[in-house]
Amino acid sequence: MNKKTGIVTLYGYLNYGNRYQNYAVQEILKHQDYDVKTLVVYDSVKPIMKTALCYIKKILGNIDAKRYILIRKFSKKHIPTQLILKRNKKIPAKISKEYSYFVSGSDQVWNPYIRPKERDNFFLKFADKKQRICISPSFGISELDDAFKMEYIEGLNGFPCLSCREQSGVDIINKLTGRKCELLIDPTLALNAEQWGKLFNRIEMELPKHYLLVAMLGNVSAEKKKYIASICTSNNFQCIDVFEKAYSPEQVLYLISHASVVCTDSFHFTAFSINFNTPFIVFEREDNEVNSNMYSRLASLLKTFSLEDRKYSVMCQKNNISCSFEFANSILAQERENFKKYINNCFK
Repeated sequence: MNKKTGIVTLYGYLNYGNRYQNYAVQEILKHQDYDVKTLVVYDSVKPIMKTALCYIKKILGNIDAKRYILIRKFSKKHIPTQLILKRNKKIPAKISKEYSYFVSGSDQVWNPYIRPKERDNFFLKFADKKQRICISPSFGISELDDAFKMEYIEGLNGFPCLSCREQSGVDIINKLTGRKCELLIDPTLALNAEQWGKLFNRIEMELPKHYLLVAMLGNVSAEKKKYIASICTSNNFQCIDVFEKAYSPEQVLYLISHASVVCTDSFHFTAFSINFNTPFIVFEREDNEVNSNMYSRLASLLKTFSLEDRKYSVMCQKNNISCSFEFANSILAQERENFKKYINNCFK
C-alpha cells in the first residue's frame, strides 16, 4: 500500500500561525505512519522572484523581508513539499495516484474570500472521495453568503467525514449538508507543549526576566495601548512587540512560552498561550468587516476552554492578570482524545 499523504492548505512565508498549523498537521499524519508532503501550487515564477526581492530587502534592513526569510527557512527545514506549477492553479487529477490520502486543513481553507481560484483544491476535488480528509478547517466567517452555497454543498459532500475548528463553521456545515460535523481543536493544540518544545528547547535568547508579549495583527487603539502600558507599569514588565523585530517561528514559540502575559488578537498566539499555560488577554480585531468576522474563531476557542474571561472587555475591569489553566488543561486532554478518535476514523 502506498503510505503517502498530501496536505493541501494555505501556504506562504508571511504568517507564523499558518506555518505552525501546517507543521502540526504534518506531525499528526506522521504519527499515523505516513510519509507526508505538503502540495504547493504555483501559477508562475513570481514566488521565486518575491523570495529574491526579500533577500535584497533583508540586506537593506527591511523587517518584513527578514521575517519572510526566517519563516521560509523554517518551512524548508521542517515541512517537505511537492511543488506543482499550473497556470490555472488547479491540482491535476493524476496526482491522486501518487498518494493514499489527501488532507485539507487546517487554517481558513474554506474561507470563500481567500484564494478563491484554489477552492477546488481545498475541497480536494482532484482526488477520489475515499481519499479526501479534512482536519479542523476554518471558514473564518460566521455566515456563508448565498452566492457560495451550491458550490460549498457539493464540495463539503465530497468528504466522507467532516470537521471544523469553530462552532460557527460547524453550524454552516450542518445547515448546508444536514450532516454531522465534528468540532475539533486546531491541530496546533493536538500537539502538546513538549512536542512543540523540540523546536525551540535549544534556543537561547537574551530576554528580560519578566515581559509582556504583544502580538497584534490589527490596529491597536490608544485606549488599548494605554491598558497594555498600565499592565507593564503595575507589574514591572518590559514590553516586547513580536512584530517590531524579525523573529524566527522557533523564537516566537520561545517568546510565548516564557512570557509573563501575552496580549493578542491572533488565533494561534491565543492557542499557543493555552497550550503553554501562559496568561493571556484577547483583543477583538476591528480593522474591517473581514477581520471582525474572523473573531468567531477566537470566540469559539475561548468558549471551548471556558476562558471567555480572558477577553479584553472583561480583563480591563480586573486588577489581576493571573490565569488558572487547571480546568482548561482537563478540557484540552479530552479534546485531544476526540481529535485522535476523529483522525483514526478517517484513516480506517
